[in-house]
Amino acid sequence: MANFKDSFIPSSYDSLDINEIYKECLYNPTHYISDITSEEFKHTFEALNGGLTLKNIHVEDVPNEDGTALNPETKEVYADGLLTWNVGKFGAEKFKSGSFARGWSYGFNFPDRFHQHQFNVDKEELESKYQPELMSSRVRPHQRYFTPAYSLSANVFIPFDCIVYVTFQGFFHSDGLRGDKDNYSGTDQDRKQYIGEFYQNRLYIDGEYSKGTEVRAPSSRKYKKSSEHKAGLPSEHRWRWHHKGKLVHMTKGHHEFSVMCYPSLCVDYRGGKQVICCGSMSLLALKSGSQLADIKEGKSLLEWYELEIGDDRPLPKTKT
Repeated sequence: MANFKDSFIPSSYDSLDINEIYKECLYNPTHYISDITSEEFKHTFEALNGGLTLKNIHVEDVPNEDGTALNPETKEVYADGLLTWNVGKFGAEKFKSGSFARGWSYGFNFPDRFHQHQFNVDKEELESKYQPELMSSRVRPHQRYFTPAYSLSANVFIPFDCIVYVTFQGFFHSDGLRGDKDNYSGTDQDRKQYIGEFYQNRLYIDGEYSKGTEVRAPSSRKYKKSSEHKAGLPSEHRWRWHHKGKLVHMTKGHHEFSVMCYPSLCVDYRGGKQVICCGSMSLLALKSGSQLADIKEGKSLLEWYELEIGDDRPLPKTKT
């Protein structure tokens, strides 16, 4: 631990300078921390904020017969009664909560409802061919047509460069419609007949879609033109429990996480909705050992969270 000044001699006894007292006694930061007892190396009280030295973490002291302790590395003799510390370790209790990790979570068990009439239709997406073989090239809905999920959104401040584990999960059900036809041809991929309306839910981080996080609530009712009741009751086996997780690198600052929702509508009789009956969202930010810029440029050392099970790459190295 740093040694602190225990006396003060003013430059003049005729008048006291409050700025001199403040600098010499209270706050005079240095670029080093020293535990040398000489007066010129002593610190003011700002060194209490993390001003540690090797004395705080060195290997176990060896007690002498006279009650003093000897540092086996420096051979420095400590006074009687000095504690014998654990070998070279900081316990978790030595660090302020949140120094290396921050978390946030929110859960709900009341329904969030999204009615079709609160959305505009993305006609470019709707008119795009929907055959399975065209899935990689078809037009996806544009972000401006999406609306945030009310309970699956967060705006948080992260105080360090980090990696973030973000997860969301929920019970999604839609009573969207699909057309009714007696005989389905195996090659006829008419979207109204086979797929119908569905709701797309995607995770956006700082306004950008995070790939691989889209989940869907499929149609659950059939639309029958010939029936007095054009839409029957929804089939519950079409409702879905979805869970998605993502790992992303982030910089210090404010960040927005939001699950965005959009219905892909294709049946003329519009009266359906999506309901998220219950769910939760959670964030875990772990301080990164590398700056985000170095990670993107491949200049950082491999870190533990970049390893996959069965990965044959070497284990992370200790930085010097």
